[in-house]
Amino acid sequence: MTAETRRHFFREKILYNQKLALLLWFGLAFIAVMLSHLHHKDINIYKIFKYVYIHATQHKNLYLLYGHEYEDVNMYGPVFSVLIAPFALLPDVIGSKLWVLGGAALLWYAIMKLPVKKEYRIAILVLCSHEMMNTASWYQSNAYIAACILLGFIMINKGKDGWALFFILLATFIKIYGIVGLAFFFFSKDKLKFIGWFILWSVVFFLLPLLVTSWDFLIQSYRDWYDALVFKAAKNINTNIGNDFQDISVMGMIRRIFKYPELNNMFVYVPAVILFGLQYLQIKHYGDRLN
Repeated sequence: MTAETRRHFFREKILYNQKLALLLWFGLAFIAVMLSHLHHKDINIYKIFKYVYIHATQHKNLYLLYGHEYEDVNMYGPVFSVLIAPFALLPDVIGSKLWVLGGAALLWYAIMKLPVKKEYRIAILVLCSHEMMNTASWYQSNAYIAACILLGFIMINKGKDGWALFFILLATFIKIYGIVGLAFFFFSKDKLKFIGWFILWSVVFFLLPLLVTSWDFLIQSYRDWYDALVFKAAKNINTNIGNDFQDISVMGMIRRIFKYPELNNMFVYVPAVILFGLQYLQIKHYGDRLN
């Protein structure tokens, strides 16, 4: 078998194989959650999610440590109390599995809607299926957040700014990282409409938790969320408490490699913002696509 024959076999039978992609993507995620169940692995992260809804209905601070219910603390926005509710109302053995498979399905849908060749979309599924399995085994929300950001880009690309902002702000109000989707503003064909939808969906998602809680508790929860994020950020860069799995960033690398815990993040943020912004000067390439 020649090198060219091997490459062709790899592309057609593995990398661009749609049936294999589906099998790996959903099969590995399903195996991960079933192994977790069979080995009685603690679903701690899912419990954190579930109790966001429960605590919101009970008017209990969403960002305190409840050691008798789960380990660690919640870092998700108040709107998450509404989104997790359909899963939280089910028995854990069912709700946790549906949570994982729902995330896998939404991210699969987002990837398959990307404006690139079908072969490339299938290749993404094949190459990322192991990471989907990894996030599934921990019952994480990463698949949902990634899907929302991708769908934001996809909708901007279609000129549907309303739907784009729906997904981008949904991700942002769940977990602050989703705010990166606002970088797609420059690709919008109608900037004023983009801003208008931003305001509308911001109001909607800000108020959405009122479906399960009260106004006073909601306002207090946003204050508590801000305080929790500030505290978490400060804790992450505290090198004296053995944060081996925290501050995984450029700043964290500098702090560890050069033994410089006093690093001011602005020395990284400012050049990073400048470099990131320079790409938006290539206005004539805004419509380019990988075909």
